[in-house]
Amino acid sequence: MISYIPSEITFILDDNILTLAEKISNGIDNYLMENKDKKALRREGQVIESLPSTHFRIKLDDGQEILAHLAGKLRLHRIRILLGDRVTVEISPYDDKKGRIVYRGK
Repeated sequence: MISYIPSEITFILDDNILTLAEKISNGIDNYLMENKDKKALRREGQVIESLPSTHFRIKLDDGQEILAHLAGKLRLHRIRILLGDRVTVEISPYDDKKGRIVYRGK
């Protein structure tokens, strides 16, 4: 157990300044999990290549190419993704070259 925490130890996260004691008491892992989905960017694009293990290469409308995997709900309901399909992708806030396919258009 931590008995003494200097007040100058702080963490800056989403414009909030948290001391180490607040971080431990609030459970920072839950804080990150709640806000992680809010940071994900949704973009639309077209499937240009199908790769093994339900991975796809997607060309976004702005010209960027990313690698995306199929979301769990799409796998669960066995939604098929084919070349040329229009899809909605959530791009990771940590790596803008990777994402998750969350919707298949027509």
